[in-house]
Amino acid sequence: DAAEAIVIASPVYFATVPASLKAFLDRCQPYWARRYVLGEPVRDPRRPGALLLVRSGGDPFGWECAVAPVKSAFAVLGVQLGELLEVEGPDAPGDVDARPESLERAQEIGGALVSAALAGR
Repeated sequence: DAAEAIVIASPVYFATVPASLKAFLDRCQPYWARRYVLGEPVRDPRRPGALLLVRSGGDPFGWECAVAPVKSAFAVLGVQLGELLEVEGPDAPGDVDARPESLERAQEIGGALVSAALAGR
């Protein structure tokens, strides 16, 4: 409840998020109940959020099955998904080092999220 911004970074397996992230998202159920069962207003939806995803590639089903559950959880948490980074290719430790543009973009997203969170205070 006190978070001023939320960032989720995750690998993508078989076009979706791993079980540990799915378990976290499922634990957002009380926030859904607050909104849709108890009728309480959602927190200010301008709270910034970002999603950083990485997959090795070759899966023809894309990213949407990983993005959709995060968007859904963010909606009930009052988080606006402002930045989405999808990096395809890295599969082993150190592989991302060969993609400096992806690391630079992740740093830019982090900086923008901090700025947005501070501006929202």
